[in-house]
Parts: sequence; structure tokens; C-alpha cells
Amino acid sequence: PLTGKEAGLDTGRSSAARCLPGINPLQDQQWHLLNSGQNAFSSRGGVAGNDLNLWWAHRTGVQGQGINVAVVDDGLAIAHPDLADNVRPGSKNVVTGSSDPTPTDPDSAHGTSVSGLIGAVDNGIGTLGVAPRVQLQGFNLLDERSKQLQKDWIYALGGSTATADNRVFNQSYGMSLVDPQSASGLDQVQLDRLFEQQTQQAQGAAYIKAAGNGFNRIAAGDYMFSRTGVLPKLPFENSNIDPSNSNFWNLVVSAINADGVR
Repeated sequence: PLTGKEAGLDTGRSSAARCLPGINPLQDQQWHLLNSGQNAFSSRGGVAGNDLNLWWAHRTGVQGQGINVAVVDDGLAIAHPDLADNVRPGSKNVVTGSSDPTPTDPDSAHGTSVSGLIGAVDNGIGTLGVAPRVQLQGFNLLDERSKQLQKDWIYALGGSTATADNRVFNQSYGMSLVDPQSASGLDQVQLDRLFEQQTQQAQGAAYIKAAGNGFNRIAAGDYMFSRTGVLPKLPFENSNIDPSNSNFWNLVVSAINADGVR
């Protein structure tokens, strides 16, 4: 609880005291951190207040310290100046077998970008992460050369002593158009046991995954149509009835944009 002169402070979205610590040059354009109506390099500005409302948490020093995050994506540039101080051991390049998942393809920047959104260091350069004091690991399972081996997925998703202490597993990937496949080709039971183990331990863990990605192009991908022997209902493109999303571990959430519109 707030005490002293801060006891009556309004910490909400309409507070006149709203401001973020840090002097990162691109921070003022990060509307998701603090939306003041800035244009964020767009053709128009957003609606003030439509943001994560984390300004008071940052000002009081709550910035993700002690939390480990795994970014399962196309890689993570572990030497990036805005990320390096927050990268901890345990990352894996599933193509080369090394501990450096830095992409070699200049077009493979998604995982590094996502890592910046999560945990860019408050160091006076670039941007500011939602939790600028978290510890990051990266895994390039989405590299086009990845063989998508079950053992690599298990490793990245917490099934190793090097990754089991992650509290958040970020998987910001989803198919644009589904191609129904039987679950029999996947050892989904093994993954389900891992998810159950990770989420039920004392501290718990959150697996954050994109529900879909159908906004701009058609790209068919595998779709597991049966986990329990029960076939899903059509349409397959509906992320809410994808068995990978609509089970008792997952909740499909629709985000808002800078205008507060879903």
C-alpha cells in the first residue's frame, strides 16, 4: 500500500503524474508502455491511456527482476546492445547445436524484436522493455533450417535443467491458414505432461502463444485436429476452436491497438 505523501496518489490511466523513468531515445514512441496519443512513427496518433498502465510499477522499481523468460522464435541476437545485459546462459541454437541463437539471416529479426519488447535494458539506448530487468533465453525453433525435433521443443519449453526455471515462455507464432493433421504424428502427450509439470510447480509458469496469424497472407501449416479423439468443429481458421488453444491450459485473448480497438 502507498504511504506518506504518496498515499493519495492516483496511479491509474488518468493520473496527472503518469510518466516513465528512463531516458531511452525511442521510449517516448512506445505507446504500449505509456500512451499519450503519440504517433509512434505512424500516420496518426493513438488514444491516450490505452496502454499497459505500468508506469507506477516502473517508478517504484518493479521491473521484472528475478523473472526468467524463454523466447521461442526465429532466434535472439544475444549480443544486441539493448539486450546483452539481460541475456542469461541456457539459450540454444537448434541448427548448429551451439548456445548462440543469433540469426544469420537479416530477415530473421522477429525473436530479437520480441525480446526487446519484453526485456530491452534501460540503458539510455534504443527502447525500454516491459520488464527491463528480466533475464532472457532464446531458441531458434522457427529458423527455416530447424528440423523441429521433439527434443528441441522439450528443451526450449522447460524440459531441461537449463530452462525449467523460466516463469514465462513466449511463443509469438501462429499459422495463417491451417492444414489439418492428425495428432498421432506428434508426441503431444509428452508436451502436455511438460506443461502440466511447469504450470503446477510452486512458482508456476505462463506459456504465452499467438492464437493465429491470418491478417496478411495465406501460409498453410500443420494443425493438430484431435487431442482427445474428438474432432473439432469447422471453420478450422477459428483460433478459438483450435484444440491447441481451446483446452484447459489456454485462454484465447484478443489484444487492443493504440486506439483501444480489438
